[in-house]
Amino acid sequence: MLELVLVAPPGEIPPEEELVKVAKEIWKEERRYRARTVLEGDLEEDLAFLERLFKRLRGKEEVLVVQRDGGGVARRYVDQHGRPSVSVLVGMGVHADRSVYALRWTRTKTNSLGDPPDLTKTIRETFKHPEVKAELEALEERLFRRYPALRALRWAEGRPYVVEAEERGQVVFLLDPLYMVQYLLIGRAVVPLSIPYEGWKIKQVKEPTLVKVIRERTRLEPLRPKAIRALLRGEGSVEEAEAALAASRLGEL
Repeated sequence: MLELVLVAPPGEIPPEEELVKVAKEIWKEERRYRARTVLEGDLEEDLAFLERLFKRLRGKEEVLVVQRDGGGVARRYVDQHGRPSVSVLVGMGVHADRSVYALRWTRTKTNSLGDPPDLTKTIRETFKHPEVKAELEALEERLFRRYPALRALRWAEGRPYVVEAEERGQVVFLLDPLYMVQYLLIGRAVVPLSIPYEGWKIKQVKEPTLVKVIRERTRLEPLRPKAIRALLRGEGSVEEAEAALAASRLGEL
């Protein structure tokens, strides 16, 4: 496993000389393998690949994560020869005061179908790196200023970072660096989800689906579906939701 962190001015990618170092570091690991690598061992081609990757990770006041891999094999190959190894490279761009890029390369086995596994969640291992941590905290602080009620999370132990927000009416869906919703904000109440929800679905799924998710994964289950629909439309009673949350907490005492 190889882990690399690079720093660039906000909204920019690292200079070419830094990409050359990255290519050499990754190829030092990959040259031992004959197939299913992410790099080719040709510096010009490898630099072009890395430049495309970093441009995909470039952003502004956000976190972007992508995975690249050396490709899979047919199911027939797995049945005959077993699961082969494949290179997987996960990249993340964290953009606040600066643009910080984290790369995590590993060699692993394909799944039983011959496909490379999804290892995007392993990028969490880089969150403890000082440069990455500083930018995640900077993004979070901007969100705290935008929604002051979120400051209640500041000292909560073991919680995920909250770095982005998607609003649906009076419900704010709070996103972690991997674009998973782990908290909602309704009025002044921060509401944890018992099971994280995919952030990309917020704008795509229909209202009844979000109502079901909110009722099943939060303490708002006592609220009628009609009340939650009203909140999602911006027409609901925030006070009613806050009262329902307070009552659920009292019920546990």
